[in-house]
Amino acid sequence: MAVNIPLIPVTLASLVLESCFYGIFFLLSASSFWLLLQRDVPRKSLVHSTVLSPYFVGTVALSVFITGHWVMSIYRIFQAFIYFDNGIFPLGFLGNLGHFSETLKNSFLWRISQPAIPSS
Repeated sequence: MAVNIPLIPVTLASLVLESCFYGIFFLLSASSFWLLLQRDVPRKSLVHSTVLSPYFVGTVALSVFITGHWVMSIYRIFQAFIYFDNGIFPLGFLGNLGHFSETLKNSFLWRISQPAIPSS
């Protein structure tokens, strides 16, 4: 059974939730970076032991992809409500799932969900 839910309220609600979750992620990620860099490691081996560790590299990659997805979500809302037809018809922009910004936003999310090593 299909439910008719309007696209604009759902998009705005998802942006609010996504921004809240991004804020939580950002705080946890920043504190993780700080704690990782404040470890009791001699400064000579800090680069080798911390910055090149798989945990640090994975956290940086995850942060880049999640930040990119969130930025593209904000960009799409601005495009829909301010720039596309002077904000008169945001549904025309939000309903176009083939637009470059939607494709780029979903590619950030798709890359996170892919396994790092393909299974045989």
